[in-house]
Amino acid sequence: MRLKALTVHNFRGFGSTADPIDLDRDLVLFYGPNGHGKTSLAEAIEWLFYGTTKRRQRGEVFSKAEYANTFANVHGGTPTEVALKVHFNGKDLELSRRLGPKDSSETFIDGVASHFSVIGINALEAFYPVVAQHGLQTFVHSKPKDRRDAICAAFGLEELTSLKSALESARGSFQRTPPHDVRGRRARNSPRWPKAWP
Repeated sequence: MRLKALTVHNFRGFGSTADPIDLDRDLVLFYGPNGHGKTSLAEAIEWLFYGTTKRRQRGEVFSKAEYANTFANVHGGTPTEVALKVHFNGKDLELSRRLGPKDSSETFIDGVASHFSVIGINALEAFYPVVAQHGLQTFVHSKPKDRRDAICAAFGLEELTSLKSALESARGSFQRTPPHDVRGRRARNSPRWPKAWP
């Protein structure tokens, strides 16, 4: 999946009027001072795919009441909506999520109410195109494998990572229990061959 353009209305730090944000690059970095919307942008993408955010989930552990109704912009514009143009499976699509009552939400594909799974987008596949500022501490203190997986997800390298894991697993299995022919050839090449392999 390639993210192409993001439009955010009344979500977190975004107000009613927002121009589309061009994401159609191999790597996109956002840099700026505190309070200028970097975290809101990252959470908008996260909320679009999941209907929640990791930051919200962590906050609700301490106080659900305090974190209730925190997706909508505090100035009260409507609708609260995030739309993302993507290229997926050879097609250009617009995915969007609109906030409903009591933090419920509804997803749309090209303006038609639909769950993303109908076009083959599952939560695990969507995980995690963004490394957000509030997640950096967790990222830094995570296990090396988890850091590698997060970087691979951000660069869209999950298929290569899966292939590498499969090859490492196959190599380990081959070394532990080589096929009969390989064991025979190894034994014949051994200086003790007549004793080891009759």
